[in-house]
Amino acid sequence: MSLLWYTQNESANASDTVTSGSLRLDQLLSSITEAQIMAFVITGIFLLLCLTPEKPTVAGAPVHGRRWRWEPTLWLQSRFTFGAREIVASGYAKYKNRPFVVKRYDVDLTVLPHKYLEELRLVPESKLSAARAQAQNAGHKWTGAVVFSESHLHLRALQNKLTAELSKYLDVAYTELDYAWALHMPKLNEWQEFDIQEAMRMIVSRMFASAFVGHPTCQNEAWVKMSVGFSIDLLTTAFTIRIFPTWLHPIIARLVPARYRIAKTVRLAHKILEPLVEKHADVIKKRATGENVSEEDTIFNWMIDNGTDDENTIDQIVMRQLLLTVVSIHTTTATIMNVLFDLTNGFSPGE
Repeated sequence: MSLLWYTQNESANASDTVTSGSLRLDQLLSSITEAQIMAFVITGIFLLLCLTPEKPTVAGAPVHGRRWRWEPTLWLQSRFTFGAREIVASGYAKYKNRPFVVKRYDVDLTVLPHKYLEELRLVPESKLSAARAQAQNAGHKWTGAVVFSESHLHLRALQNKLTAELSKYLDVAYTELDYAWALHMPKLNEWQEFDIQEAMRMIVSRMFASAFVGHPTCQNEAWVKMSVGFSIDLLTTAFTIRIFPTWLHPIIARLVPARYRIAKTVRLAHKILEPLVEKHADVIKKRATGENVSEEDTIFNWMIDNGTDDENTIDQIVMRQLLLTVVSIHTTTATIMNVLFDLTNGFSPGE
Protein backbone atom coordinates (compact mmCIF):
# COMPACT_ATOMS: atom_id res chain seq x y z
CA MET A 1 0.00 0.00 0.00
CA SER A 2 2.80 2.40 0.89
CA LEU A 3 4.58 1.58 -2.36
CA LEU A 4 1.50 2.50 -4.37
CA TRP A 5 1.15 5.82 -2.52
CA TYR A 6 4.82 6.67 -3.13
CA THR A 7 4.53 5.94 -6.84
CA GLN A 8 1.39 8.06 -7.19
CA ASN A 9 2.93 10.87 -5.16
CA GLU A 10 6.10 10.76 -7.26
CA SER A 11 4.05 10.86 -10.47
CA ALA A 12 2.09 13.83 -9.16
CA ASN A 13 5.30 15.70 -8.32
CA ALA A 14 6.72 14.95 -11.75
CA SER A 15 3.50 16.14 -13.35
CA ASP A 16 3.62 19.35 -11.33
CA THR A 17 7.24 19.87 -12.43
CA VAL A 18 6.39 19.38 -16.12
CA THR A 19 3.37 21.68 -15.82
CA SER A 20 5.50 24.34 -14.10
CA GLY A 21 8.17 24.02 -16.81
CA SER A 22 5.57 24.30 -19.53
CA LEU A 23 4.16 27.45 -17.97
CA ARG A 24 7.60 29.04 -17.77
CA LEU A 25 8.26 28.09 -21.44
CA ASP A 26 4.92 29.56 -22.50
CA GLN A 27 5.69 32.76 -20.58
CA LEU A 28 9.13 32.96 -22.19
CA LEU A 29 7.75 32.43 -25.70
CA SER A 30 4.95 34.96 -25.18
CA SER A 31 7.49 37.57 -24.05
CA ILE A 32 9.51 37.28 -27.31
CA THR A 33 8.43 39.73 -30.00
CA GLU A 34 8.24 38.95 -33.71
CA ALA A 35 11.15 41.32 -34.32
CA GLN A 36 13.32 39.35 -31.88
CA ILE A 37 12.38 36.06 -33.56
CA MET A 38 13.32 37.48 -36.96
CA ALA A 39 16.59 38.76 -35.53
CA PHE A 40 17.40 35.28 -34.14
CA VAL A 41 16.59 33.64 -37.48
CA ILE A 42 18.63 36.13 -39.54
CA THR A 43 21.57 35.86 -37.13
CA GLY A 44 21.44 32.07 -37.31
CA ILE A 45 21.41 32.08 -41.13
CA PHE A 46 24.24 34.62 -41.22
CA LEU A 47 26.41 32.57 -38.85
CA LEU A 48 25.66 29.39 -40.81
CA LEU A 49 26.75 31.00 -44.07
CA CYS A 50 29.83 32.62 -42.58
CA LEU A 51 31.01 29.49 -40.80
CA THR A 52 30.40 27.12 -43.71
CA PRO A 53 33.83 25.91 -44.88
CA GLU A 54 34.94 27.05 -48.33
CA LYS A 55 34.96 24.54 -51.15
CA PRO A 56 38.38 23.55 -52.51
CA THR A 57 39.64 25.77 -55.33
CA VAL A 58 42.63 25.58 -57.66
CA ALA A 59 45.60 24.07 -55.84
CA GLY A 60 48.00 26.76 -54.71
CA ALA A 61 45.77 29.63 -55.89
CA PRO A 62 45.02 32.14 -53.11
CA VAL A 63 41.57 33.66 -52.64
CA HIS A 64 41.85 37.37 -53.39
CA GLY A 65 39.72 40.30 -52.36
CA ARG A 66 39.35 40.14 -48.59
CA ARG A 67 39.74 43.49 -46.87
CA TRP A 68 40.83 41.82 -43.68
CA ARG A 69 41.97 38.30 -42.87
CA TRP A 70 38.76 37.09 -41.22
CA GLU A 71 36.30 38.81 -43.53
CA PRO A 72 33.38 36.34 -44.00
CA THR A 73 33.13 34.72 -47.41
CA LEU A 74 29.53 35.94 -47.65
CA TRP A 75 30.66 39.57 -47.52
CA LEU A 76 33.42 38.94 -50.02
CA GLN A 77 30.94 37.34 -52.44
CA SER A 78 28.49 40.21 -52.05
CA ARG A 79 31.18 42.81 -52.81
CA PHE A 80 31.97 41.09 -56.11
CA THR A 81 28.49 42.00 -57.38
CA PHE A 82 29.30 45.71 -57.59
CA GLY A 83 33.08 45.73 -57.28
CA ALA A 84 34.18 42.95 -59.65
CA ARG A 85 36.41 45.21 -61.75
CA GLU A 86 38.29 46.53 -58.74
CA ILE A 87 38.77 43.07 -57.20
CA VAL A 88 40.01 41.45 -60.42
CA ALA A 89 42.28 44.39 -61.32
CA SER A 90 43.89 44.49 -57.89
CA GLY A 91 44.34 40.72 -58.00
CA TYR A 92 46.08 40.92 -61.36
CA ALA A 93 48.41 43.62 -60.03
CA LYS A 94 49.27 41.47 -57.00
CA TYR A 95 49.48 38.04 -58.68
CA LYS A 96 50.71 38.71 -62.21
CA ASN A 97 52.37 35.34 -62.63
CA ARG A 98 50.15 33.24 -60.32
CA PRO A 99 46.54 32.06 -60.54
CA PHE A 100 44.16 33.54 -57.99
CA VAL A 101 40.54 32.92 -57.09
CA VAL A 102 37.72 35.46 -56.80
CA LYS A 103 34.69 34.42 -54.76
CA ARG A 104 31.22 34.78 -56.29
CA TYR A 105 27.77 33.69 -55.16
CA ASP A 106 27.23 31.20 -57.98
CA VAL A 107 30.67 29.87 -58.98
CA ASP A 108 34.18 30.97 -58.10
CA LEU A 109 36.17 32.82 -60.77
CA THR A 110 39.72 31.59 -61.34
CA VAL A 111 41.99 34.15 -63.02
CA LEU A 112 45.03 32.70 -64.80
CA PRO A 113 48.14 34.56 -66.05
CA HIS A 114 48.90 34.79 -69.77
CA LYS A 115 51.55 32.09 -69.59
CA TYR A 116 48.79 29.46 -69.43
CA LEU A 117 47.07 30.51 -72.67
CA GLU A 118 48.77 27.90 -74.84
CA GLU A 119 48.03 25.17 -72.31
CA LEU A 120 44.38 26.21 -72.08
CA ARG A 121 44.06 26.11 -75.85
CA LEU A 122 44.83 22.38 -75.78
CA VAL A 123 42.21 21.55 -73.13
CA PRO A 124 39.28 19.67 -74.75
CA GLU A 125 35.83 21.23 -74.85
CA SER A 126 34.48 18.47 -72.62
CA LYS A 127 36.65 19.73 -69.74
CA LEU A 128 36.71 23.47 -70.36
CA SER A 129 33.62 24.85 -72.06
CA ALA A 130 33.35 28.56 -72.84
CA ALA A 131 29.71 28.07 -73.85
CA ARG A 132 28.89 26.50 -70.50
CA ALA A 133 30.57 29.36 -68.67
CA GLN A 134 28.68 31.96 -70.70
CA ALA A 135 25.39 30.19 -70.02
CA GLN A 136 26.22 30.14 -66.31
CA ASN A 137 26.88 33.88 -66.36
CA ALA A 138 23.54 34.42 -68.03
CA GLY A 139 21.73 32.73 -65.16
CA HIS A 140 20.79 29.89 -67.49
CA LYS A 141 18.42 28.11 -65.11
CA TRP A 142 16.17 31.14 -64.82
CA THR A 143 16.56 32.74 -68.27
CA GLY A 144 16.53 29.75 -70.60
CA ALA A 145 20.17 30.15 -71.63
CA VAL A 146 20.77 26.51 -70.70
CA VAL A 147 20.38 25.51 -74.38
CA PHE A 148 23.78 27.10 -75.06
CA SER A 149 25.44 24.57 -72.77
CA GLU A 150 23.35 21.58 -73.85
CA SER A 151 24.74 21.51 -77.39
CA HIS A 152 27.04 23.41 -79.74
CA LEU A 153 24.71 23.68 -82.73
CA HIS A 154 24.93 27.47 -82.68
CA LEU A 155 28.74 27.31 -82.74
CA ARG A 156 28.72 24.84 -85.61
CA ALA A 157 26.37 27.12 -87.52
CA LEU A 158 28.60 30.15 -87.05
CA GLN A 159 31.81 28.31 -87.88
CA ASN A 160 30.68 25.95 -90.63
CA LYS A 161 28.06 28.12 -92.32
CA LEU A 162 28.35 31.82 -91.51
CA THR A 163 32.15 32.05 -91.48
CA ALA A 164 32.57 29.65 -94.40
CA GLU A 165 30.23 31.74 -96.58
CA LEU A 166 30.92 35.10 -95.02
CA SER A 167 31.16 37.07 -98.27
CA LYS A 168 27.66 35.97 -99.28
CA TYR A 169 26.14 36.93 -95.94
CA LEU A 170 27.98 40.24 -95.92
CA ASP A 171 26.25 41.07 -99.20
CA VAL A 172 22.91 40.09 -97.68
CA ALA A 173 23.56 42.24 -94.60
CA TYR A 174 24.73 45.16 -96.75
CA THR A 175 21.50 45.09 -98.74
CA GLU A 176 19.51 45.14 -95.52
CA LEU A 177 21.68 48.00 -94.24
CA ASP A 178 20.50 50.22 -97.09
CA TYR A 179 16.89 49.52 -96.18
CA ALA A 180 17.40 49.89 -92.39
CA TRP A 181 19.51 53.06 -92.68
CA ALA A 182 16.81 54.90 -94.57
CA LEU A 183 14.25 53.69 -92.05
CA HIS A 184 15.99 54.57 -88.76
CA MET A 185 18.34 57.46 -89.50
CA PRO A 186 16.94 61.02 -89.52
CA LYS A 187 16.85 63.09 -92.69
CA LEU A 188 17.47 66.61 -91.40
CA ASN A 189 19.58 69.56 -92.47
CA GLU A 190 20.11 71.01 -89.01
CA TRP A 191 21.58 69.83 -85.69
CA GLN A 192 19.22 67.86 -83.50
CA GLU A 193 19.49 65.60 -80.48
CA PHE A 194 19.18 62.01 -81.61
CA ASP A 195 19.57 58.62 -79.91
CA ILE A 196 22.14 57.15 -82.29
CA GLN A 197 22.72 54.10 -80.08
CA GLU A 198 19.08 53.01 -80.27
CA ALA A 199 19.10 53.50 -84.05
CA MET A 200 22.27 51.41 -84.36
CA ARG A 201 20.71 48.62 -82.32
CA MET A 202 17.71 48.49 -84.64
CA ILE A 203 19.87 48.60 -87.79
CA VAL A 204 22.24 45.89 -86.53
CA SER A 205 19.28 43.75 -85.47
CA ARG A 206 17.86 43.88 -89.01
CA MET A 207 21.23 43.09 -90.57
CA PHE A 208 21.81 40.00 -88.45
CA ALA A 209 18.21 38.87 -88.91
CA SER A 210 18.64 38.98 -92.69
CA ALA A 211 21.38 36.35 -92.37
CA PHE A 212 19.87 34.36 -89.52
CA VAL A 213 16.17 34.10 -90.39
CA GLY A 214 16.00 35.83 -93.78
CA HIS A 215 13.18 37.78 -95.42
CA PRO A 216 10.56 38.86 -94.60
CA THR A 217 11.22 38.10 -90.91
CA CYS A 218 14.20 40.47 -90.77
CA GLN A 219 11.80 43.31 -91.65
CA ASN A 220 9.16 42.19 -89.19
CA GLU A 221 8.91 45.05 -86.67
CA ALA A 222 7.86 42.70 -83.88
CA TRP A 223 10.89 40.46 -84.43
CA VAL A 224 13.35 43.37 -84.63
CA LYS A 225 12.09 45.04 -81.43
CA MET A 226 11.85 41.69 -79.70
CA SER A 227 15.46 40.82 -80.59
CA VAL A 228 16.73 44.05 -79.06
CA GLY A 229 14.53 43.85 -75.97
CA PHE A 230 15.22 40.19 -75.27
CA SER A 231 18.94 40.81 -74.81
CA ILE A 232 18.29 43.59 -72.31
CA ASP A 233 15.73 41.55 -70.36
CA LEU A 234 17.95 38.47 -70.23
CA LEU A 235 21.00 40.37 -68.98
CA THR A 236 18.87 42.34 -66.50
CA THR A 237 17.40 39.13 -65.11
CA ALA A 238 20.79 37.44 -64.88
CA PHE A 239 22.43 40.41 -63.15
CA THR A 240 19.57 40.88 -60.68
CA ILE A 241 19.55 37.21 -59.68
CA ARG A 242 23.32 37.08 -59.28
CA ILE A 243 23.22 39.88 -56.70
CA PHE A 244 21.82 37.32 -54.26
CA PRO A 245 23.14 33.97 -52.98
CA THR A 246 22.15 30.91 -54.99
CA TRP A 247 19.82 29.58 -52.28
CA LEU A 248 17.68 32.71 -52.75
CA HIS A 249 17.48 32.44 -56.55
CA PRO A 250 14.20 30.47 -56.64
CA ILE A 251 12.54 33.30 -54.72
CA ILE A 252 14.25 36.29 -56.34
CA ALA A 253 13.74 34.95 -59.89
CA ARG A 254 9.98 35.06 -59.40
CA LEU A 255 10.16 38.72 -58.36
CA VAL A 256 12.10 40.03 -61.38
CA PRO A 257 9.78 41.73 -63.95
CA ALA A 258 12.31 41.23 -66.79
CA ARG A 259 11.98 37.45 -66.38
CA TYR A 260 8.27 37.64 -67.19
CA ARG A 261 9.05 39.78 -70.22
CA ILE A 262 11.39 36.99 -71.36
CA ALA A 263 8.52 34.50 -71.15
CA LYS A 264 6.31 36.87 -73.17
CA THR A 265 9.05 37.28 -75.80
CA VAL A 266 9.48 33.50 -76.10
CA ARG A 267 5.74 33.08 -76.73
CA LEU A 268 5.84 35.74 -79.46
CA ALA A 269 8.95 34.17 -81.00
CA HIS A 270 7.08 30.87 -81.23
CA LYS A 271 4.38 32.54 -83.31
CA ILE A 272 6.96 34.08 -85.67
CA LEU A 273 9.33 31.13 -86.07
CA GLU A 274 6.97 28.16 -86.14
CA PRO A 275 5.68 29.08 -89.63
CA LEU A 276 9.31 29.22 -90.82
CA VAL A 277 9.92 25.72 -89.50
CA GLU A 278 6.80 24.44 -91.25
CA LYS A 279 7.73 26.21 -94.49
CA HIS A 280 11.21 24.68 -94.50
CA ALA A 281 9.77 21.21 -93.76
CA ASP A 282 7.43 21.62 -96.73
CA VAL A 283 10.36 22.55 -98.98
CA ILE A 284 12.27 19.45 -97.87
CA LYS A 285 9.28 17.23 -98.69
CA LYS A 286 8.85 18.75 -102.16
CA ARG A 287 12.55 18.41 -102.95
CA ALA A 288 12.41 14.76 -101.86
CA THR A 289 9.80 14.14 -104.58
CA GLY A 290 12.05 15.74 -107.19
CA GLU A 291 10.32 19.13 -107.30
CA ASN A 292 12.63 22.09 -107.88
CA VAL A 293 11.81 24.51 -105.05
CA SER A 294 13.85 27.64 -104.33
CA GLU A 295 14.44 28.74 -100.75
CA GLU A 296 16.47 31.47 -99.05
CA ASP A 297 19.75 30.10 -97.70
CA THR A 298 19.58 31.18 -94.04
CA ILE A 299 21.45 30.16 -90.90
CA PHE A 300 18.06 29.20 -89.45
CA ASN A 301 17.44 26.60 -92.17
CA TRP A 302 21.00 25.27 -91.95
CA MET A 303 20.63 24.70 -88.20
CA ILE A 304 17.43 22.73 -88.74
CA ASP A 305 19.07 20.60 -91.45
CA ASN A 306 22.14 19.87 -89.33
CA GLY A 307 20.58 19.60 -85.88
CA THR A 308 19.74 16.43 -83.99
CA ASP A 309 16.19 15.48 -83.03
CA ASP A 310 16.72 16.98 -79.57
CA GLU A 311 18.16 20.18 -81.02
CA ASN A 312 15.26 20.50 -83.47
CA THR A 313 12.44 20.62 -80.96
CA ILE A 314 10.54 23.86 -81.42
CA ASP A 315 11.46 25.08 -77.93
CA GLN A 316 15.16 24.56 -78.64
CA ILE A 317 14.92 26.21 -82.05
CA VAL A 318 13.15 29.30 -80.71
CA MET A 319 15.38 29.77 -77.68
CA ARG A 320 18.57 29.26 -79.67
CA GLN A 321 17.59 31.92 -82.20
CA LEU A 322 16.79 34.38 -79.44
CA LEU A 323 20.10 33.69 -77.71
CA LEU A 324 21.96 34.27 -80.97
CA THR A 325 20.56 37.80 -80.95
CA VAL A 326 22.04 38.30 -77.47
CA VAL A 327 25.59 37.46 -78.59
CA SER A 328 25.39 39.40 -81.85
CA ILE A 329 23.34 42.60 -81.66
CA HIS A 330 24.66 44.42 -78.59
CA THR A 331 28.32 43.49 -79.00
CA THR A 332 28.30 44.72 -82.59
CA THR A 333 26.41 47.87 -81.63
CA ALA A 334 28.91 48.59 -78.86
CA THR A 335 31.80 48.27 -81.33
CA ILE A 336 30.14 50.67 -83.79
CA MET A 337 29.41 53.17 -81.03
CA ASN A 338 33.00 53.10 -79.80
CA VAL A 339 34.19 53.86 -83.34
CA LEU A 340 31.70 56.76 -83.65
CA PHE A 341 32.68 58.18 -80.26
CA ASP A 342 36.37 58.01 -81.20
CA LEU A 343 35.70 59.76 -84.52
CA THR A 344 33.65 62.52 -82.89
CA ASN A 345 35.95 63.00 -79.90
CA GLY A 346 36.67 66.71 -79.64
CA PHE A 347 34.30 67.55 -82.50
CA SER A 348 31.64 70.21 -81.89
CA PRO A 349 28.67 71.32 -84.07
CA GLY A 350 29.58 73.93 -86.65
CA GLU A 351 33.15 72.74 -87.18
